[in-house]
Amino acid sequence: MKKMRVLPILFVTLVLFSQTVLAEGIFKDDWFPLQCHVSYDNNGIFQVQFGPNPPYPHKHPIYLKEQKYIMIPLKEIMEASIYRSICNEEDCKEPHHKVILKRNLEEHTNTLFWEGNTIIFFEGKRDVVINGTKKYLATEPCFTEDEIYICTKDIPMLFQVSWYHYREIEWKGEYIVSWIYSGGKDTEDIAIREMTSTEKTYFLESGENHSLTGVNRITTYIKEHEMMIAVRQLNDLSMPVIQSEPTWDPEEQTVSIKTWGDIGKNIVIKAGSDHIFVDGQKVALPVTAEMMDGHLYIPLVTWLDIIEIPKEKQFWNEDHTEVEFILKNYIV
Repeated sequence: MKKMRVLPILFVTLVLFSQTVLAEGIFKDDWFPLQCHVSYDNNGIFQVQFGPNPPYPHKHPIYLKEQKYIMIPLKEIMEASIYRSICNEEDCKEPHHKVILKRNLEEHTNTLFWEGNTIIFFEGKRDVVINGTKKYLATEPCFTEDEIYICTKDIPMLFQVSWYHYREIEWKGEYIVSWIYSGGKDTEDIAIREMTSTEKTYFLESGENHSLTGVNRITTYIKEHEMMIAVRQLNDLSMPVIQSEPTWDPEEQTVSIKTWGDIGKNIVIKAGSDHIFVDGQKVALPVTAEMMDGHLYIPLVTWLDIIEIPKEKQFWNEDHTEVEFILKNYIV
Protein backbone atom coordinates (compact mmCIF):
# COMPACT_ATOMS: atom_id res chain seq x y z
CA MET A 1 0.00 0.00 0.00
CA LYS A 2 2.87 2.35 0.67
CA LYS A 3 3.92 2.47 -3.02
CA MET A 4 0.35 3.13 -4.15
CA ARG A 5 0.43 6.27 -2.00
CA VAL A 6 3.86 7.40 -3.14
CA LEU A 7 3.56 6.97 -6.89
CA PRO A 8 0.29 8.94 -7.36
CA ILE A 9 1.84 11.82 -5.43
CA LEU A 10 4.88 11.65 -7.68
CA PHE A 11 2.65 11.49 -10.74
CA VAL A 12 0.78 14.65 -9.70
CA THR A 13 4.14 16.38 -9.23
CA LEU A 14 5.29 15.29 -12.68
CA VAL A 15 2.01 16.43 -14.25
CA LEU A 16 2.61 19.86 -12.75
CA PHE A 17 6.12 19.83 -14.24
CA SER A 18 4.67 18.88 -17.62
CA GLN A 19 2.02 21.59 -17.45
CA THR A 20 4.76 24.11 -16.79
CA VAL A 21 6.57 22.92 -19.86
CA LEU A 22 3.37 23.03 -21.91
CA ALA A 23 2.69 26.56 -20.71
CA GLU A 24 6.11 27.59 -21.95
CA GLY A 25 5.18 26.38 -25.42
CA ILE A 26 7.83 23.72 -25.69
CA PHE A 27 5.25 21.07 -26.52
CA LYS A 28 2.63 21.93 -29.14
CA ASP A 29 -0.89 20.88 -30.07
CA ASP A 30 -2.18 17.97 -27.99
CA TRP A 31 1.14 16.14 -27.69
CA PHE A 32 1.90 15.19 -24.08
CA PRO A 33 5.25 13.90 -22.84
CA LEU A 34 5.72 10.39 -21.51
CA GLN A 35 6.64 10.18 -17.83
CA CYS A 36 8.68 7.35 -16.36
CA HIS A 37 9.60 6.64 -12.74
CA VAL A 38 11.63 3.92 -11.07
CA SER A 39 11.42 3.39 -7.31
CA TYR A 40 12.81 1.08 -4.67
CA ASP A 41 12.23 0.71 -0.95
CA ASN A 42 14.20 -0.45 2.08
CA ASN A 43 13.27 -4.03 1.28
CA GLY A 44 15.02 -3.80 -2.08
CA ILE A 45 11.78 -3.97 -4.07
CA PHE A 46 11.99 -2.12 -7.39
CA GLN A 47 9.05 -0.80 -9.34
CA VAL A 48 8.70 0.83 -12.78
CA GLN A 49 5.75 2.97 -13.75
CA PHE A 50 4.84 4.95 -16.86
CA GLY A 51 2.60 7.93 -16.19
CA PRO A 52 -0.64 6.99 -14.35
CA ASN A 53 -0.55 3.38 -15.58
CA PRO A 54 -0.20 0.43 -13.19
CA PRO A 55 3.35 -0.69 -12.36
CA TYR A 56 5.12 -2.19 -15.35
CA PRO A 57 6.02 -5.90 -14.88
CA HIS A 58 9.65 -5.69 -15.95
CA LYS A 59 11.19 -9.01 -16.96
CA HIS A 60 14.82 -8.19 -16.23
CA PRO A 61 15.83 -7.45 -12.63
CA ILE A 62 16.69 -3.91 -11.56
CA TYR A 63 19.43 -3.56 -8.97
CA LEU A 64 21.44 -1.09 -6.94
CA LYS A 65 25.16 -0.71 -7.69
CA GLU A 66 27.56 0.65 -5.07
CA GLN A 67 24.52 1.65 -2.99
CA LYS A 68 23.89 4.69 -5.20
CA TYR A 69 23.35 3.76 -8.85
CA ILE A 70 20.01 2.29 -9.96
CA MET A 71 20.90 -0.04 -12.82
CA ILE A 72 18.11 -0.58 -15.34
CA PRO A 73 17.85 -2.88 -18.40
CA LEU A 74 18.15 -0.30 -21.18
CA LYS A 75 16.68 -2.33 -24.04
CA GLU A 76 13.62 -3.38 -22.07
CA ILE A 77 12.96 0.09 -20.63
CA MET A 78 13.35 1.65 -24.08
CA GLU A 79 10.93 -0.79 -25.68
CA ALA A 80 8.48 -0.41 -22.81
CA SER A 81 8.68 3.39 -23.09
CA ILE A 82 8.09 3.26 -26.84
CA TYR A 83 5.23 0.82 -26.33
CA ARG A 84 3.57 3.03 -23.71
CA SER A 85 3.97 6.14 -25.87
CA ILE A 86 2.26 4.78 -29.00
CA CYS A 87 -0.18 2.14 -27.74
CA ASN A 88 -3.13 1.73 -25.46
CA GLU A 89 -3.12 -1.26 -23.12
CA GLU A 90 -6.06 -2.80 -25.04
CA ASP A 91 -4.66 -2.19 -28.49
CA CYS A 92 -1.02 -3.18 -28.32
CA LYS A 93 0.81 -6.07 -26.72
CA GLU A 94 4.24 -5.83 -28.37
CA PRO A 95 6.61 -2.90 -29.05
CA HIS A 96 6.29 -1.61 -32.61
CA HIS A 97 9.90 -0.41 -32.79
CA LYS A 98 12.40 -3.06 -31.82
CA VAL A 99 15.65 -2.15 -30.12
CA ILE A 100 18.51 -4.30 -31.41
CA LEU A 101 21.66 -5.17 -29.48
CA LYS A 102 24.82 -6.50 -31.12
CA ARG A 103 27.63 -7.64 -28.86
CA ASN A 104 31.26 -7.87 -30.03
CA LEU A 105 33.18 -10.18 -27.71
CA GLU A 106 36.55 -9.39 -29.30
CA GLU A 107 36.20 -5.61 -28.95
CA HIS A 108 34.28 -5.85 -25.65
CA THR A 109 31.49 -3.65 -26.94
CA ASN A 110 27.73 -3.81 -27.11
CA THR A 111 26.01 -1.68 -29.73
CA LEU A 112 22.41 -0.55 -29.56
CA PHE A 113 20.54 0.13 -32.80
CA TRP A 114 17.19 1.90 -32.93
CA GLU A 115 15.45 4.05 -35.54
CA GLY A 116 18.68 4.92 -37.35
CA ASN A 117 20.55 5.63 -34.09
CA THR A 118 23.67 3.82 -32.90
CA ILE A 119 24.99 3.82 -29.33
CA ILE A 120 28.20 1.93 -28.57
CA PHE A 121 28.89 0.84 -24.98
CA PHE A 122 32.26 -0.47 -23.78
CA GLU A 123 32.65 -3.22 -21.23
CA GLY A 124 34.33 -1.99 -18.03
CA LYS A 125 34.55 1.61 -19.29
CA ARG A 126 32.48 4.75 -18.90
CA ASP A 127 33.07 5.69 -22.54
CA VAL A 128 30.01 5.73 -24.80
CA VAL A 129 29.66 6.77 -28.44
CA ILE A 130 26.26 8.25 -29.33
CA ASN A 131 25.74 8.51 -33.08
CA GLY A 132 29.47 9.05 -33.55
CA THR A 133 29.96 11.48 -30.64
CA LYS A 134 32.02 10.32 -27.67
CA LYS A 135 30.63 10.94 -24.19
CA TYR A 136 31.08 9.47 -20.72
CA LEU A 137 28.62 7.62 -18.49
CA ALA A 138 28.16 8.12 -14.77
CA THR A 139 29.19 4.51 -14.14
CA GLU A 140 30.29 1.54 -16.21
CA PRO A 141 27.52 -0.40 -17.98
CA CYS A 142 26.90 -4.07 -17.35
CA PHE A 143 26.42 -6.55 -20.20
CA THR A 144 24.27 -9.66 -19.95
CA GLU A 145 23.34 -12.16 -22.62
CA ASP A 146 20.43 -10.07 -23.89
CA GLU A 147 20.70 -6.70 -22.13
CA ILE A 148 22.79 -3.60 -21.40
CA TYR A 149 22.41 -2.21 -17.89
CA ILE A 150 22.99 1.50 -17.37
CA CYS A 151 22.27 3.72 -14.37
CA THR A 152 19.34 6.10 -14.34
CA LYS A 153 21.67 9.11 -14.02
CA ASP A 154 22.63 8.57 -17.67
CA ILE A 155 19.06 8.79 -18.99
CA PRO A 156 19.15 12.61 -19.56
CA MET A 157 22.35 12.31 -21.59
CA LEU A 158 21.19 9.42 -23.78
CA PHE A 159 17.66 10.66 -24.45
CA GLN A 160 15.90 13.93 -25.12
CA VAL A 161 14.99 14.52 -21.48
CA SER A 162 14.87 17.94 -19.87
CA TRP A 163 17.32 18.16 -16.96
CA TYR A 164 14.71 20.26 -15.18
CA HIS A 165 12.32 17.29 -15.31
CA TYR A 166 14.74 14.65 -14.11
CA ARG A 167 14.35 14.12 -10.37
CA GLU A 168 15.86 11.91 -7.69
CA ILE A 169 13.61 11.94 -4.62
CA GLU A 170 13.90 10.20 -1.25
CA TRP A 171 10.62 10.05 0.64
CA LYS A 172 9.59 7.93 3.65
CA GLY A 173 11.99 5.10 3.05
CA GLU A 174 11.57 5.04 -0.72
CA TYR A 175 13.93 6.35 -3.38
CA ILE A 176 12.29 7.48 -6.61
CA VAL A 177 13.91 8.51 -9.89
CA SER A 178 11.64 10.15 -12.45
CA TRP A 179 12.02 11.75 -15.83
CA ILE A 180 9.91 13.14 -18.66
CA TYR A 181 10.82 12.42 -22.26
CA SER A 182 10.80 15.69 -24.18
CA GLY A 183 10.73 14.08 -27.62
CA GLY A 184 12.59 15.02 -30.75
CA LYS A 185 12.41 17.85 -33.24
CA ASP A 186 9.49 16.15 -35.02
CA THR A 187 7.65 15.74 -31.70
CA GLU A 188 8.35 12.04 -31.38
CA ASP A 189 7.56 10.88 -27.86
CA ILE A 190 11.03 9.41 -27.38
CA ALA A 191 14.25 10.38 -29.11
CA ILE A 192 17.98 9.85 -28.70
CA ARG A 193 19.62 13.07 -27.58
CA GLU A 194 20.97 15.24 -30.34
CA MET A 195 24.48 16.33 -29.41
CA THR A 196 24.05 19.77 -30.94
CA SER A 197 25.44 22.40 -28.60
CA THR A 198 25.88 26.13 -28.42
CA GLU A 199 28.12 28.41 -26.37
CA LYS A 200 26.86 30.57 -23.54
CA THR A 201 28.67 33.21 -21.52
CA TYR A 202 28.28 33.04 -17.74
CA PHE A 203 29.24 35.56 -15.09
CA LEU A 204 30.25 34.98 -11.46
CA GLU A 205 31.39 37.40 -8.80
CA SER A 206 32.49 37.13 -5.21
CA GLY A 207 29.45 36.59 -3.01
CA GLU A 208 26.07 35.09 -3.86
CA ASN A 209 25.23 34.34 -7.49
CA HIS A 210 22.25 32.99 -9.34
CA SER A 211 22.86 29.38 -10.32
CA LEU A 212 23.80 28.83 -13.94
CA THR A 213 21.16 26.08 -14.03
CA GLY A 214 18.53 28.13 -12.26
CA VAL A 215 18.20 25.54 -9.48
CA ASN A 216 20.47 26.61 -6.62
CA ARG A 217 22.46 29.71 -5.77
CA ILE A 218 26.25 29.63 -6.00
CA THR A 219 28.21 31.27 -3.19
CA THR A 220 31.85 32.23 -3.66
CA TYR A 221 34.46 34.14 -1.66
CA ILE A 222 38.00 35.38 -2.21
CA LYS A 223 41.07 33.74 -0.68
CA GLU A 224 44.47 35.20 -1.55
CA HIS A 225 43.15 36.69 -4.82
CA GLU A 226 41.46 33.43 -5.83
CA MET A 227 37.71 32.90 -6.10
CA MET A 228 36.70 29.85 -4.06
CA ILE A 229 33.67 27.65 -4.78
CA ALA A 230 32.13 24.80 -2.79
CA VAL A 231 32.64 21.32 -4.22
CA ARG A 232 28.95 20.55 -3.65
CA GLN A 233 28.02 23.35 -6.09
CA LEU A 234 30.28 22.32 -8.96
CA ASN A 235 27.47 20.42 -10.65
CA ASP A 236 25.35 23.58 -10.70
CA LEU A 237 28.24 25.28 -12.45
CA SER A 238 28.73 22.94 -15.40
CA MET A 239 25.62 20.84 -15.97
CA PRO A 240 24.01 19.68 -18.21
CA VAL A 241 26.98 19.31 -20.57
CA ILE A 242 29.25 18.15 -17.75
CA GLN A 243 27.80 16.64 -14.58
CA SER A 244 29.67 15.90 -11.39
CA GLU A 245 29.03 13.91 -8.24
CA PRO A 246 31.07 14.37 -5.04
CA THR A 247 31.49 11.67 -2.39
CA TRP A 248 32.76 12.85 0.99
CA ASP A 249 35.01 10.75 3.25
CA PRO A 250 34.81 12.35 6.72
CA GLU A 251 37.61 10.21 8.19
CA GLU A 252 40.14 11.10 5.49
CA GLN A 253 38.73 14.62 5.02
CA THR A 254 38.74 14.02 1.28
CA VAL A 255 36.16 14.24 -1.46
CA SER A 256 36.13 12.13 -4.60
CA ILE A 257 34.45 13.68 -7.63
CA LYS A 258 33.31 11.83 -10.71
CA THR A 259 32.38 13.77 -13.86
CA TRP A 260 30.42 12.49 -16.83
CA GLY A 261 28.84 13.82 -20.00
CA ASP A 262 31.31 15.65 -22.21
CA ILE A 263 34.17 14.88 -19.82
CA GLY A 264 34.79 11.75 -17.76
CA LYS A 265 37.31 12.32 -14.98
CA ASN A 266 37.99 11.17 -11.42
CA ILE A 267 39.20 13.85 -9.01
CA VAL A 268 40.37 13.50 -5.40
CA ILE A 269 40.65 16.56 -3.15
CA LYS A 270 41.85 16.68 0.47
CA ALA A 271 41.00 19.51 2.82
CA GLY A 272 44.06 21.66 3.60
CA SER A 273 46.03 20.33 0.62
CA ASP A 274 47.83 22.46 -1.96
CA HIS A 275 47.22 19.89 -4.71
CA ILE A 276 44.57 17.54 -6.06
CA PHE A 277 44.65 14.38 -8.14
CA VAL A 278 42.95 14.26 -11.53
CA ASP A 279 42.81 10.75 -13.01
CA GLY A 280 45.74 9.86 -10.76
CA GLN A 281 47.87 12.83 -11.86
CA LYS A 282 48.97 15.40 -9.26
CA VAL A 283 47.77 18.95 -10.03
CA ALA A 284 48.94 21.97 -8.00
CA LEU A 285 46.36 24.40 -6.56
CA PRO A 286 46.97 28.17 -6.57
CA VAL A 287 45.69 28.22 -2.95
CA THR A 288 44.91 25.36 -0.58
CA ALA A 289 41.51 23.67 -0.51
CA GLU A 290 39.74 24.44 2.75
CA MET A 291 36.65 23.73 4.83
CA MET A 292 34.20 26.59 5.29
CA ASP A 293 30.80 26.27 7.03
CA GLY A 294 31.02 22.51 6.82
CA HIS A 295 31.78 22.41 3.09
CA LEU A 296 35.00 21.91 1.12
CA TYR A 297 36.02 24.78 -1.17
CA ILE A 298 38.51 24.83 -4.04
CA PRO A 299 39.72 27.59 -6.41
CA LEU A 300 37.24 28.15 -9.23
CA VAL A 301 40.06 28.58 -11.75
CA THR A 302 41.15 25.01 -11.07
CA TRP A 303 37.69 23.63 -11.76
CA LEU A 304 37.43 25.60 -15.01
CA ASP A 305 40.70 24.00 -16.05
CA ILE A 306 39.46 20.52 -15.05
CA ILE A 307 36.35 20.85 -17.21
CA GLU A 308 38.63 22.06 -20.00
CA ILE A 309 37.44 25.61 -20.51
CA PRO A 310 40.30 27.21 -22.47
CA LYS A 311 42.09 30.17 -20.90
CA GLU A 312 41.04 32.32 -23.84
CA LYS A 313 37.40 31.71 -22.82
CA GLN A 314 37.98 32.73 -19.19
CA PHE A 315 37.84 36.48 -18.59
CA TRP A 316 38.95 37.50 -15.08
CA ASN A 317 39.17 41.00 -13.69
CA GLU A 318 42.47 42.13 -12.19
CA ASP A 319 41.58 41.16 -8.60
CA HIS A 320 40.00 37.82 -9.58
CA THR A 321 36.75 38.90 -7.90
CA GLU A 322 34.74 38.59 -11.13
CA VAL A 323 34.86 36.20 -14.07
CA GLU A 324 33.07 35.60 -17.32
CA PHE A 325 33.54 32.25 -19.00
CA ILE A 326 32.13 30.50 -22.04
CA LEU A 327 30.59 27.07 -21.53
CA LYS A 328 28.86 24.73 -23.93
CA ASN A 329 25.16 24.06 -23.48
CA TYR A 330 22.91 21.56 -25.26
CA ILE A 331 20.29 22.84 -27.64
CA VAL A 332 17.03 21.20 -26.55
